[in-house]
Amino acid sequence: MELKLSLFDIKNKSGGSAVHTEEGVQTKDTALVIFRTLSVRPFSYPFGSEGKVREALRMSVTPLLGDGGDLAAVPLFLEKTKNFSRGCSFTVSGSELKESEKDLPSDTAVWPAPLAFVSEVEGNGLVICIGDGIQGMLFEDSMPVLSYWMADGDIEEWFKRYSETSGKTIKRVFTADLRDMDPAAADGRRSASLSLLPGLKDFTLSQEASKRRADADSFMSAAFPLVKNAAVMGTVFSVFAWMLFIHGWTMRDKF
Repeated sequence: MELKLSLFDIKNKSGGSAVHTEEGVQTKDTALVIFRTLSVRPFSYPFGSEGKVREALRMSVTPLLGDGGDLAAVPLFLEKTKNFSRGCSFTVSGSELKESEKDLPSDTAVWPAPLAFVSEVEGNGLVICIGDGIQGMLFEDSMPVLSYWMADGDIEEWFKRYSETSGKTIKRVFTADLRDMDPAAADGRRSASLSLLPGLKDFTLSQEASKRRADADSFMSAAFPLVKNAAVMGTVFSVFAWMLFIHGWTMRDKF
């Protein structure tokens, strides 16, 4: 599919966000949004069901606000099998997330803007996006490990101070200004990021889209054992019917 970048009316709609549109048999938009309240934390679970992972993440934020309150916790998978999953969780204010989706077409994927440029730091380094404020995201082995927002100022210096106190090293720094982003340059960067981080292909912070996928995942998890049992029973009955046929055939001359 050819990837085309179009920009929203920054002042009136997205406040410094950009929208990517994949054109082909199916059209899918991806909005790059700068989030004020976004935080990142790693996860690892002994199960791979997206529905179960989302529930576990929801329960992990419950102690913060009693019943989870206005926080949304969304997984980005780096690895997922039937019995294991690993990745990071994005926690963001539900009201901010709802506001970011307000003017978007339905079925639009919503990304924290720095995710689209992880390839520019080769999976290790700091991505800074400028638009409605400034958001920085630190990556290690392609996984986001820290997100920070400020209205203005030197966010790179903030991350350098953080790295000094935490013993981490910022290997590369890339800055993307969403206010005057070049569509041609953004095409290759986002495509490269998808190759570097395949989990981005199905990722979205959009609550509606996420809920549909989680519900479908939960349905398949519940339905598979039933289908498996039905298949086993079908096999048993087929064998039994075949035995009756053979028995009837061998006894035909005795009647």
